[in-house]
Amino acid sequence: MRKILIIITMLMTIITMGQTQLYKGFTEGMTTSEAMRELKKNKKRYKDIDFGKEIKWQVFKSKASFEADDNSLVGVNFIGNDYYGQGFTGQAGFLALEQTANVLLEKGYEVYLENEDWKYPHYWERNNYAYGLMLLSPDKTKVVHLYYTGTSIMATMTIKSLTQIEKEFKEFKEDQSETASGLEGF
Repeated sequence: MRKILIIITMLMTIITMGQTQLYKGFTEGMTTSEAMRELKKNKKRYKDIDFGKEIKWQVFKSKASFEADDNSLVGVNFIGNDYYGQGFTGQAGFLALEQTANVLLEKGYEVYLENEDWKYPHYWERNNYAYGLMLLSPDKTKVVHLYYTGTSIMATMTIKSLTQIEKEFKEFKEDQSETASGLEGF
């Protein structure tokens, strides 16, 4: 019996070694069903994530909070948890993103990618503002992505592994080069 427990422990260690802990109980590679169970089991843990100055984030109780690739978790999405539970929009959204970035930078995160309009939020509503600010964790395993999304221009925070971000950038570059490949001869 003891040998079986040792083997199971070793297998679990090997399986989880390659997976990045995205946020608390959410690990890259878990299924969306497992992520939803974790969220339901620990609601309070994911409801009021305090960044100071009345800036709080939450993982919303929905499968839309989780980004998956073939039902394998690759990212966790957070929305602002303002007084009314409606998220951060407009100037309040920019201030929430800025405060969140400052807190993470103080914790040792470093800038991974900064959109040229990051410091000019009045451009965000007019432009297709995709990248925002990306911060790399001190252990260089995950990226926190701060940006605006949706028609209501809502502040959003997403956490993904560095490996996933690099994969998405590579796929984006390949898509761009395929789009431009038909332009030979011009």
